[in-house]
Amino acid sequence: MDRSAEMRRLDGLLQQAAGGAGRMVIVTGEAGIGKTALLRAFLGRARQRADDALTLLRFHCVEQYGAGDAYLPFLDALGTLLVGKGKEPTAALLRSYAPTWCLHLPALSASPADRSALQQQTIGATKDRMLREMCDVLEAAASASVLVGFMEDVQWLDSSSADLVRHLARRVSRQRMLMIGTLRPAEMQAEPRLRAFLDELRTHEYCQEVSLGPLSEGDVADYLEQRFPDHGLPPSFAPLLHLKTEGHPLFVCSLVQHLVERGDVAWREGRWGLARVLSEADLAAPESVRGMIRRKVEALDEEERAAVEHASVLGREFHSSALAAMLEADELATEERLQRLDRAHRLLDVVGDEELPDGTLGTRYRFTNALYQEVLYEAMVSRRRVQLHGRAAAALLRHHGRVTARLATPLALHFERARDFERAAACRIEAGDSAARLYANTEAEQHYRQAITLLERLPPVIRTDQEIRTYQRLGAVDLASGRFAEAVASYTRMLEAARTAGAAALEHAALSGLCNALFFSRRIEEMAVRAHQALGAAERAGDESLQLEAMLLVAQILQEEGDLADCRSLLDEVRARARALGEQRTLLAALLYRGCVHYWQADFEEGQPTLREALGLALEQREGFMALIGYQFLGLTLGGVGRVGEALATLGEGMAMGRRNDDRFWLPRLASHVGWLHREMQDFEGAAAHDLEAVETARAAGVEPARASALINLSLAYTHGGRRDEGLEILRGLSAEVRQAPWFSWLFEMRLESALAEHWLARGDLARARTHAHRTLAHAQPREARVYLAGAHRFLAEAARAEGELAEAEGHLERGLAVLRGRAAHLAAWRLLALRGALRTDAGRRAEARSAYAEAATTVRFIAAHVDDALLRQTFLDAPSVRAVLEAAGA
Repeated sequence: MDRSAEMRRLDGLLQQAAGGAGRMVIVTGEAGIGKTALLRAFLGRARQRADDALTLLRFHCVEQYGAGDAYLPFLDALGTLLVGKGKEPTAALLRSYAPTWCLHLPALSASPADRSALQQQTIGATKDRMLREMCDVLEAAASASVLVGFMEDVQWLDSSSADLVRHLARRVSRQRMLMIGTLRPAEMQAEPRLRAFLDELRTHEYCQEVSLGPLSEGDVADYLEQRFPDHGLPPSFAPLLHLKTEGHPLFVCSLVQHLVERGDVAWREGRWGLARVLSEADLAAPESVRGMIRRKVEALDEEERAAVEHASVLGREFHSSALAAMLEADELATEERLQRLDRAHRLLDVVGDEELPDGTLGTRYRFTNALYQEVLYEAMVSRRRVQLHGRAAAALLRHHGRVTARLATPLALHFERARDFERAAACRIEAGDSAARLYANTEAEQHYRQAITLLERLPPVIRTDQEIRTYQRLGAVDLASGRFAEAVASYTRMLEAARTAGAAALEHAALSGLCNALFFSRRIEEMAVRAHQALGAAERAGDESLQLEAMLLVAQILQEEGDLADCRSLLDEVRARARALGEQRTLLAALLYRGCVHYWQADFEEGQPTLREALGLALEQREGFMALIGYQFLGLTLGGVGRVGEALATLGEGMAMGRRNDDRFWLPRLASHVGWLHREMQDFEGAAAHDLEAVETARAAGVEPARASALINLSLAYTHGGRRDEGLEILRGLSAEVRQAPWFSWLFEMRLESALAEHWLARGDLARARTHAHRTLAHAQPREARVYLAGAHRFLAEAARAEGELAEAEGHLERGLAVLRGRAAHLAAWRLLALRGALRTDAGRRAEARSAYAEAATTVRFIAAHVDDALLRQTFLDAPSVRAVLEAAGA
């Protein structure tokens, strides 16, 4: 049918895309209006006319009736490319740009070696990384040839695929890429999520909408010319046909086909013409397109009608072998029947040959229009549908052998409609697990909630255990999505069910999850209550492993409250017992938390092997979140001991992992720690650049604690870099802003007070410097936070020296050095040693001063020797304070 205006518009958009100005196009129109026909004609013509190579990707969206399979259109499209002649180039692109996707494509992760390598590359992967990687793959493909993507039935996109399309929309305008989708407006109005998605796309100038309306009389006449070349139909026939169909393309095609089958339009004397004169009454069509389809189906013979009815239960697309199993018919006879429905009746299209997991080779078919499938399905009585859905599930399992990730969602639908709620719930849980592995937490949550709804229809004796474990899964995806209030609700429901069932181990699991949700909700007092309940549940279960997990929760609370002495003892006990039991996950957490305490208490030498072991375990267990903590604190610990080059390299590895995974939580902290090391090396400009990056990253991600921490570091970079007013403005703003924040803790207050003391000392306001230094001591003393203790004593010593109180200054100085004695805290120690030399010089004790300066110089040289970056090393050595030490030692 002639859609010349729309065709010209699509041709123009393709030409723009070929020039590097990519576009997204949504073709809208009611069912049967000709959206798919237009795009098939356009794509066929584009291939013929393409001056450059053209790559076509077809994305099939499938109606899911509830939560869908995450990324189904994209995984199917990639899977298709990986079995054809484009397998090798596609595989190479995916391995280079999208390892997270390779892990979920059997063709690329079949061997243990491939899977192991991919698992190492994707440690800590996130949904954001998956979105970015797929866009990278498509961009790389578009650089080699113009890429045209065809996505039919956008209204059925799953949430994760919609996010991917949205992500791609931000990048498409710079690519040789044309992405086209079809959509029914009625579906858009009924689905708020879809409406919001399309409204967002429309805000971008590179997203175009092509709306299809009814055909004109001229269009109908053109269609008749195409269908019946050189025909002898009377001129009045096209207007009459347009009148009866109101120009609806599917209606026009169906009515013409009906007239051919009835013999009113026939081949006579070498051309097509009317067998008799037709009036309006002869074209008395049903009142709607659906009525026309029903008439078309009624004209089929009994076996053909049974075939399409059964196929409508399988869905818009189906496999011939699955249909044969449903019909309990011979597969060859079924294939031949489907071919007739394709060629003679135009109800079906061939998608292609497909081999099922049991080795059966057959053909995948698709209803020519979604309305055919809908009308056939709706025409059946309810009992018949229930029966056929049961057969459909059995047919799928017969050929697939078991419930797989890709089969779980359709099976869940069939079992639910067959009223087999127990198996439907099990399939929903499997589908949720599959979505969670793809970091598609929205789909996972929807599947788990649907599973719970199904389980509620079963007797308690059958459902209880599954219900408890489903709430546990739901709580985990809520936590992963940052929905902490929802996670608290899910784990609370799990806890209630576990207590009712008297299952102590499951009660402990619920309490453990609840504690994590309360921790991230900053409800620490409630968490403390639940942690002690978890200890009780673990004891009732008689399981030492569970007891260790509960002890870890208590240690976490102690660390949060600043009770580091008790926390340290508890972690040492958990670490020893977990190692003896071989509980690797518990051992990992105990080592990591213990390494953090080592750092805060300046036990840097002990902390290094602890944190290295923790980091190794995190990578081995593919715990990306824990690995980033390991990189962070190992880097800080190496920095504290003065091994700046190793510290920067370690933090750099963590940042590389964070960037690969589009991490938002730890990445700003890691960048801020790099800024800290540059500041310690007296590179204040470089420090400020890293701190600003951290502030912006944290702000964009909405991670307020990381933003505030980076601002403290930035204020100090400004203070020592000659921008004191800007540094003070930051500190004053923070003091007013964060003290009421739910995440504000002893650690943050200690850091803020220390920064204020350092700032006022640099400005020469000794009274304020003393006030904030004493406050720092008050927070650091009970926690044995030695670096902050030593720093506060140094501030007080420098203030006393400036006022001429040398005895007081020396007292504070020696107390600061005593705090660090026996610990390789070189980055903090050299300043104290330099101050000792200055104080002894002031007192006229020259020999003792030379000795102090010599010790300070030795520490400075150690630090410089462990800076790998030559420019950074020289910046450190050229700094006035450092040069003064070296010159004094030399003198």
